[in-house]
Amino acid sequence: MMEAPVWVLADPRAGTAAQALGIAERLEAPFRTVTLEWGPLAKLPWPWPTLAGLTPQARARIVPPWPRLVISAGRRAAPVAL
Repeated sequence: MMEAPVWVLADPRAGTAAQALGIAERLEAPFRTVTLEWGPLAKLPWPWPTLAGLTPQARARIVPPWPRLVISAGRRAAPVAL
């Protein structure tokens, strides 16, 4: 099965997830939605890319093959997208 070239990082907050999903739908390209779940470390500001703010279950969803494009919205999803 071929992996989608676009991933949408879906924050648990509906409004934030809707922004990212709306962009992906308008691209008219296949995309995979990766549901994010935040752990206690998500409240810390991360100045570098990290998955530390995710729960172990959410980290397990972020596996190769890597997409060509990642779409996200929100402050907490930015380090994950990077």
